[in-house]
Amino acid sequence: MEKIVPRHRLLCAIEPHYPKGTRGRPPIGLERMRRINFLQQWYGLSDEGLEDALYDSIALRGFAGIDLAVENVPDATTLLKVRRLLIEHELTRKLFDEIGISLCERGLMMKEGTLVDATIIEAPVKLQHAGCCGYADATISLLHAVPPGPIRLASATLASAAWICAG
Repeated sequence: MEKIVPRHRLLCAIEPHYPKGTRGRPPIGLERMRRINFLQQWYGLSDEGLEDALYDSIALRGFAGIDLAVENVPDATTLLKVRRLLIEHELTRKLFDEIGISLCERGLMMKEGTLVDATIIEAPVKLQHAGCCGYADATISLLHAVPPGPIRLASATLASAAWICAG
């Protein structure tokens, strides 16, 4: 993003409308809020969902430049106010048009992403076969082959999963 997004043009578009902090609590930095707004748009998060995701994800906090040892994540109300400011001044479309133009110039395109928790943990795992597809009830280790036939995961917990034949 650092090399592709026209940072200066985007900040110049927002700055005239962004609070200056002359009264009340000082506003969160414009660059940080721009990054946080991008995260919200890219991952399709609500204001509350974005707040939670920023607390949960080191990667998202790193991208936004938030160090929890020094400062808190912006609350959902602050995120809402900034989002409303962008909508009120028709800046959301303008920002993403600028990004789209910049990406097209480089032969790239942007799509919505999905957050996935890929935390790897050690846990004893056994599969309980439900006794369908001609197989008797049995415990199957994950290291062994899954029984043949169409199978789908019906429910999962850290300790076990119930396998059921599809169809």
